[in-house]
Amino acid sequence: MVRLVLIRHAQAHCNIAGIVGGPQSCTGLTDHGRQQAALLAQRLQHDLSNEDLPAAIFSSPRRRAIETAAAVADALGLPNTELHDLRDPDYGPAADGQPWTTVTARARQSSSTSDMTVPLAPGGEPWSHYITRTADLIKRLTKQQPRAHIILIGHAETVQAAHQIFAGLPPMQKPPVRYEVENTSITLWRQRAATPIPCWTLVTHNDHHHLPRRRP
Repeated sequence: MVRLVLIRHAQAHCNIAGIVGGPQSCTGLTDHGRQQAALLAQRLQHDLSNEDLPAAIFSSPRRRAIETAAAVADALGLPNTELHDLRDPDYGPAADGQPWTTVTARARQSSSTSDMTVPLAPGGEPWSHYITRTADLIKRLTKQQPRAHIILIGHAETVQAAHQIFAGLPPMQKPPVRYEVENTSITLWRQRAATPIPCWTLVTHNDHHHLPRRRP
C-alpha cells in the first residue's frame, strides 16, 4: 500500500504580500509560518510511530517549502530531498513578484483563465503542462516505492493537481470544482498495491487541526 501525504507549505511572506512567489521573489516563511511549521512537525511526530515513519520526505525547491520541510525532517529524523518537479506552476519571469490581482486581471482580459493549455502569464507554464508534470512525478515516486509512506511538501496547486489526476480528468480540462488548501494542511491519499489498475482513495483533505482555531 502506498500512502501519499501532501502538505502545503506554511505561511510565507509572498502569501501575506499577495504576490506570485516565484524563484526570484520567494523569501521564505513569516514568523507565524515558522510557528505553523513547528506545530505541523509536532503533529506528524505524534501521529507517526516508528513503524509508520515515511520512507521519504520530498519538497518543492521554493524557499517556503524547504523551510517547512526542514521542520518536519528534523522532527522525524529523516532527510528532505528537494525535487525540481515538485515546484509550483512556473508562472514566468513576467509574473514573478507581481501582485496576483494584476496577473489574474491580465489573464482574464486575454481569456487565458479558461484555456488550460494557455499560460496564466506570458512565458509561463500552462496548467495542462503542470498537471502532466505532477502526474509523472507521482507515478515515478510511487513506482520506486510501491509499499511506502511518502510525504510531499509543496503548494496549494500540488494538492489541487492531485485531485484532478486521481479523478482521471485530462490535463487540458478545467477542474469543475476548487479545493480549499490551508497552510500546513495535510491531505492523505492511499493506493492499494495489489490492484491491477491504480486506484487511489482520498482519506483526508485539508486537515489542519494542529493549528489554532481562527477567531470568528
